Amino acid sequence: MNSQEEKVALSAASQNLNLQERILERRKPSSTNLASGPESDQLYREYVTRRLETSFVSLVEALDITTSFEIGAHEASFSMEIASKIENANCYAFEANPIVFEKYEKEVEESGVVYLNQAISEKASNTVFHVPIKDNGKYAKTLGSLSRDKNYKNFKEYEVHTTSLNKFKEKVPESCVLWIDVEGHAGEVVEGALEILCVTEAIYIEMETRQRWEEQKTDLQIMEILLPLGFVPILRDVQRFEWQYNAIFVHHSKLHKEPVKKIIEHWQEEMLLGSIGKLYSEID
Repeated sequence: MNSQEEKVALSAASQNLNLQERILERRKPSSTNLASGPESDQLYREYVTRRLETSFVSLVEALDITTSFEIGAHEASFSMEIASKIENANCYAFEANPIVFEKYEKEVEESGVVYLNQAISEKASNTVFHVPIKDNGKYAKTLGSLSRDKNYKNFKEYEVHTTSLNKFKEKVPESCVLWIDVEGHAGEVVEGALEILCVTEAIYIEMETRQRWEEQKTDLQIMEILLPLGFVPILRDVQRFEWQYNAIFVHHSKLHKEPVKKIIEHWQEEMLLGSIGKLYSEID
């Protein structure tokens, strides 16, 4: 792509994702005549995310991929599901938080997943992993990141050694998929994965529209990296309306495949265009 083509592609991708967000937002409980309130909105967001995750797993199965990398794995639920569904799958899950890693290590490894207490970034370095401390003194374990969360003042910090995802390219016999959920550090993970992205067919990634973490890259900045490499955003959810979401990217060479088209069509019919009443009956 030349610079003008990249601008057009970025604009089109952004408009696609923004349109999906607006539709999903209009379908949330507080925007309809059905039961509304904070709890209902949260249930709705969680339901949409579960459906997105299910769509990604179906996509991995449809593409017949046997190698996956889950970065920011926590309990490695995605990797464990792929390992259970795909015979002889090679699943690698990375968790930087040593406390979280220790808690889930036995269970994850028994599932056949290679579970590594490893921080992934754009390059090898010695740095700090920050776990926010809430006002009640408890750790916000799911918000741990190599980037510092600007919404918190106090942190439990661990010295860690980072590496890039490129170091694991030799683990990919043919092609792979990526799952990236690293709380504001996705841009750095992608920057350090340019080699492995050459053999990647699909990506599930959490992004933000604004900087919640210090010096983080926003969704547009991440798409500026992914789009020239041939990745197209097809589906998204609404983790936090207006600023945080997960998105699925597929390499353009796979968009013509019938199973991929069916997954996109099913999402449009069920989540964007289908009956709201039926949608909420499934949530309940």
